[in-house]
Amino acid sequence: MRAESKSAGRISWGVCAMMVAISLGGVACKKNTKEEQAALCVKNPTHPDCTSPLPPKEAQEDFKEAVEALNAGNLDKAERKLKSATTNAPNFSKAWFNRGLIAERQGNMDQAREYYEKAASTSKKFGAGQVNLGMLALKDGKRDDAYGYFEAAIKKDKYNPQAHNNLSVMKRERGDFEGAVVHARQSLAGDSQNVTAYSNLALVYYQMGLNDVARLVVMNAIKIDDKDADVWNTYGLVELADNDVTTAIRHFKQATQLRPAHVEAQMNLGAIVLSVRDYEQAIQIFERVLKEQPKNNEARVSIAVAKRGMGDLKGAESIYKAVLEEDSENALALFNMGVLEHEHLSQATLLGLGGDPAPQDPVKQMEWTVKNMKSAVKNYETARGYYQKFLASYESPKGGEDEKVKDAQGRLASLDELITSTYSQIQELEAAKEEVAASMEAERAAQAAEKASGGGAATEGGQDEEPELVD
Repeated sequence: MRAESKSAGRISWGVCAMMVAISLGGVACKKNTKEEQAALCVKNPTHPDCTSPLPPKEAQEDFKEAVEALNAGNLDKAERKLKSATTNAPNFSKAWFNRGLIAERQGNMDQAREYYEKAASTSKKFGAGQVNLGMLALKDGKRDDAYGYFEAAIKKDKYNPQAHNNLSVMKRERGDFEGAVVHARQSLAGDSQNVTAYSNLALVYYQMGLNDVARLVVMNAIKIDDKDADVWNTYGLVELADNDVTTAIRHFKQATQLRPAHVEAQMNLGAIVLSVRDYEQAIQIFERVLKEQPKNNEARVSIAVAKRGMGDLKGAESIYKAVLEEDSENALALFNMGVLEHEHLSQATLLGLGGDPAPQDPVKQMEWTVKNMKSAVKNYETARGYYQKFLASYESPKGGEDEKVKDAQGRLASLDELITSTYSQIQELEAAKEEVAASMEAERAAQAAEKASGGGAATEGGQDEEPELVD
């Protein structure tokens, strides 16, 4: 079972829809008419009488037409109009921001960064540019940079809901639950209807073990929007933590019905199905995940676990090894490879499955058994190596030791005892084999001697005589 759902407390972008929700902002110039002062501020944005100048009329008209073009799906026209707006008003931060959104939608990330930087540098109170710069940094795996961008956004916009929610998510992932709660609440202060922030806050409380509080937060979110798949997924996690598996399944299914491609809900549902050993259905669920995320190693390993449960050891092994070829430190695959070698392949080896059947000759049968036991020891030693690699690569989400670490350590201790006892049994079998072989050889010699002596029952003539009848 997945311990958490990252999407349930998902990272937020600067805006949910392009441009439509963006206002033009106000004017803070002190002298002259509004039009004169606006012109002054556009020409000289550092003038002391200017802080956040209202764009001139031409730029406002361009912006309005860009919104209309975008709503009609005409990105090229929207970009042309926004370009005209930023030409006429170089400090038109929201126009720069929307140019960044369009560039990003078109796959031009470098251009998007440039425009977001423009949006960030041309306004003292507009933080959306930093939010989206942070999102691009996350895509590049630069989490520290992203964190810095989100902090910069709230310095400009104290209650920026997206920046606060993102900081909350990142603090939650770091285990700083108190900090995560603070930022989630700040996000809601900026947008009381922010279902994403509610979902993340519920997830924080869930991870803190405060399931009753988490449930209340989720229910508030559902009142705002009962069609949000992430909220239902979080609700499922909360109910599962309270051992209400039936309700949890219902909530996870609700999430997948609202969004069939909801990976976290599918993973959580699959984990429950796998735990009750419905292997075929589990495989179907995890295969749906792989359609969305072909490189989802957790789903791949889960399919391998299901195959192992169905007795397809080779199929399971091939999946584990494929994952490890791509990621040699994948803790989940390492641990399960250890289990496969430890508990399954070793037993198959001991039983001689896939090899020659046990011979009828007692001595050869014992030799066959010893050979299999020596091969099983190799399985045990291989398993020990996988467990050790697991312990070296595994990072507990809670920090320090957890149940998985204790499980691997216990398995290592068990393997040491198992290897020692197996070698002892091998020695006993080899000694017994020598005794049985000597006994069989002595018996064969006795039979040969008896045969050579004529059997001891023949008469002098070599013919058995009929016994005489006596009156």
